[in-house]
Amino acid sequence: MIKKRNGVFLLLVICCISGCGKNSQLVENEVLTEPEYKTKSIIQENETVQVYNGWERADCPANDEGIKYVYYPHVENKIKGVSYVEDSLGYVTDYSIEAFKNINCPVGCKTVKHKSEGCESQSNFQPELEGAFTGGRGSNPLIDIRDGEKALGLGNSLVNGVFDETVVTEYEVLKQDVQAVSFAIYEDFFDAIPELTVKLYGIPVTLWEEELGNTMTFSSKQYREFKNQYCGTWENQCQDNNLDKFDLLAEKKIEKTGIYYIDYNDLHEKGDYAQILIVLNFDKEMPYTYRMCGDGIYEISDKAAYDEWKDSHMDYYIQ
Repeated sequence: MIKKRNGVFLLLVICCISGCGKNSQLVENEVLTEPEYKTKSIIQENETVQVYNGWERADCPANDEGIKYVYYPHVENKIKGVSYVEDSLGYVTDYSIEAFKNINCPVGCKTVKHKSEGCESQSNFQPELEGAFTGGRGSNPLIDIRDGEKALGLGNSLVNGVFDETVVTEYEVLKQDVQAVSFAIYEDFFDAIPELTVKLYGIPVTLWEEELGNTMTFSSKQYREFKNQYCGTWENQCQDNNLDKFDLLAEKKIEKTGIYYIDYNDLHEKGDYAQILIVLNFDKEMPYTYRMCGDGIYEISDKAAYDEWKDSHMDYYIQ
């Protein structure tokens, strides 16, 4: 339940997506008073935001299920640079990846435009309020596995204009020096939240080459089956994963909403890894809203400046 409120909640809308404006130092708990992207009005008659038992709401695009609104937690003082769940809705805020990157860019780094951006994970629990969505999963996942470094097919996998997952093509694992990862966990909104630990795993090159070869040419199906074998299928990641075949490189308990960082150079210095994975571990399932957004991807342009900035912000690093 929401803090200091009594309410009965039903289900949630969940959206899990497989998979930074000013170049300034991260300011602890800085309030986003002049955001790079702003929440649009969700009550068009008077251009104001209205709160319903602690929840803001947005008109839901037309659908066949009678859903009128999407609700999300009202946050009075947002943390600068954090991507909240409403940013994922598209029709609520004017959130942009470039703004996210620029706001959260470490000193001594510059943004990288990947062919495939970051990674995201979220759930958006819906309360028992007028016109709310009443279908879907009722809790956050116990585990969610995302690509920190993405494997991207470089060739053409179309056959007669239709995607064919059996076509063998060249792949590239996209590299970055640093990644900014936003966590909105709404710790001040709910009475209780699940404990979240983020773990970073490396897929050893030896295992990768054993399963996929050493030429970086394979099919989408082969890659999917490799990931399913060791990470589990989407439906059964908790039961079917074999993450013990990977190397655990870093972990951090996320207790506050904020921006956190991953230094991939540090991780690759620990061994020879083909790909780095980000794993979210929750200690229990429950009706809950959270959002992880890893759209901030950077390369180091001034190592001395970056190292100095990093040393003063180590509390925000997943290590």
